[in-house]
Amino acid sequence: MRYQQLKDILQHLQQAHQQLAERYHLWQRQAPAERCRLLLAFMIQRENEAARHAARLQQSLGASLQETWVDIQTDGQFAQALTSLPQQVPDSTESILEQAIALDEALIGELEVMARHLDGESLQSWCAGIVQEERTRQHQLVHNAHRLDDI
Repeated sequence: MRYQQLKDILQHLQQAHQQLAERYHLWQRQAPAERCRLLLAFMIQRENEAARHAARLQQSLGASLQETWVDIQTDGQFAQALTSLPQQVPDSTESILEQAIALDEALIGELEVMARHLDGESLQSWCAGIVQEERTRQHQLVHNAHRLDDI
């Protein structure tokens, strides 16, 4: 995928979280186990909040910063990971969590590539902050999924 402006990066981030929420919603409707449905409900809420956060980030940049030229190309790792997901819901909370972590890693990997290719230390730092937020979200997901298993 090619990104030409900062707003393209944030739109990609927002769309990625929306796509994840949609997939998790599909899985939630199919999930036979209550624990799986609870985990997926949490994950849907988490992705919707992340999409809203990306939209707020974009709005906070202002029009001139959003249109900053970047010209970055990635290998589309996240899109590939998303399309390779099974349509059928994984059969356990562990399997769901493994899939979610793989998707998060693909998205974080793309963001890290973007951060390395941005011109200027402040832009690299800005994108590195987004990467760190995504990593924190991933750690929280793992922690909360394990808490669900303890119930």
